Amino acid sequence: GRAARRGLPWVRAWGWAVTARKSEANRGRAWEHELDGVHALYRGRGVYVEANPRRWRILRHVPGGMLCVPEAQSPPDYTALADGVPLLFDAKSCKATGKAPPRWPYEKLELHQAEAFDRWERNVGRAFVLLRMDDQRGFPVGRWLLPWANLRERWDRGVVRVGPQERGTASLQVVEADEIGVRLDSADWLGAALDLWGAP
Repeated sequence: GRAARRGLPWVRAWGWAVTARKSEANRGRAWEHELDGVHALYRGRGVYVEANPRRWRILRHVPGGMLCVPEAQSPPDYTALADGVPLLFDAKSCKATGKAPPRWPYEKLELHQAEAFDRWERNVGRAFVLLRMDDQRGFPVGRWLLPWANLRERWDRGVVRVGPQERGTASLQVVEADEIGVRLDSADWLGAALDLWGAP
């Protein structure tokens, strides 16, 4: 039993389930890596921000460890506490195809993540998506903090509604991200979050 098999996200853990949070898409990993660097700086300033551990399913025990695969349903990526405000957020990314501008499909935010955001906000927390859109070459077109309170109705129409979908309603475009979110100059999102929800 080899620890890694081509084309599958296999993980071998010696005596314990690995809980490092990894995105399956290369661009998702790049965005999370960019955020992780910023989060290390935040921690140095006394801000609590942690990656939520991904859930793993044990396939079988092997000599010296276990073979595990990630569960299909994992929590949103990060939890933070800033200025007394509990925050729950997920990092998402998309890339333009061909000459068309980038669009982020609403279905990339899964139902269980939306439900987690709803529960969080019912308990006086704030939830949001950190979105990065890239051009076809992989260079950032923009980064946004999208409050769940602003995004939820569009997500609901784009994912949950019944019937054929009109062009554009199932994905978020750059102009729409500007309408409902806060455009960021970099992965540094904390100032935008405090402007939205911090103490006056």
